[in-house]
Amino acid sequence: MPFFSIIVPIYQVEEYLKACVDSILKQRFRDFELILVDDGSNDACPVICDRYAEQDERIRVIHQANAGQSVARNAGFSLASGQYVLFIDADDMIASDLFLDKLFAKCQESHSDVVWFGYRKYYSPDRLGPEICRYPSRLAEWEQEKALQLLLETGMYNGAAWTKAVRRDLLVQAGIVFRPDMLSEDLNWSLALMCHSRKMDALSESIVLYRQRPGSLSHRPPLKSLQDNLWILETWPVRLKESDLPLSHQRVLLSVLAHYWANMLILYSYYPSSVAATCKNRVRSLLYLRNYARDRRSRTLAALSRILGLRMTTGLLRLYCKIKTY
Repeated sequence: MPFFSIIVPIYQVEEYLKACVDSILKQRFRDFELILVDDGSNDACPVICDRYAEQDERIRVIHQANAGQSVARNAGFSLASGQYVLFIDADDMIASDLFLDKLFAKCQESHSDVVWFGYRKYYSPDRLGPEICRYPSRLAEWEQEKALQLLLETGMYNGAAWTKAVRRDLLVQAGIVFRPDMLSEDLNWSLALMCHSRKMDALSESIVLYRQRPGSLSHRPPLKSLQDNLWILETWPVRLKESDLPLSHQRVLLSVLAHYWANMLILYSYYPSSVAATCKNRVRSLLYLRNYARDRRSRTLAALSRILGLRMTTGLLRLYCKIKTY
């Protein structure tokens, strides 16, 4: 049984795939398996995957018809046998060949359910964004609720699956998988994880190079991305209320939802007014989540929306988004 299972969902990324896989294979820590999931790519990705598998016995390849990133990740997870699972996107890279060494040491030291790590945005070899890795110190010493609160208050909570290593048996026992046919599947998955994990730690280093690609979903979000965010914000408060989690834990998770609410409001502002109008009532019905705001962004947008109203706040955000685009 390997210590780490690294799962890489792959679709139409032949230009970036080798850099991603090579950054994983160069790790000095060798006790891992690498599961490459070809999600029906019709470029050179299937051939690239098979060639890597022929060269390294730690690599396993799944070829499947295109079904989306959630299904690809779930397929990879179904084969995983490691103690901890990591999800790396196929156009991203690992920055240091000592990453798994350091992550192994942290996992062994704290025996946490979740170990977070940092990242930097990658625009080109000569242009990197600032390091996002200022996690609260001694995170493992706190109970889950307090640890989550600290992550929010320091601006280090991130719903992306690729910012954390997770104990595989926790995911199996809790039945936590990615919801198919979602563009915000990471956020939904991370909320389930925060419900079931009991101990967290963090590696305060920028490990993942998060590639910024023109035309990617993060730059040009389709309307479904907004609809999926709204579904999460509408569904999860009900799920929390019906759960057996302590009220204090529920309140912290509502603060996580307030963090998502602020991000949704910014996303909402990307769309033309005619498109945004179709979701206006749903957006307005979620204003109560601002009462749980803990991080700086959600507190700022909560204050703005109270003072200026939803319409003017989203109008200012829409103007900001246009200026930022140009």
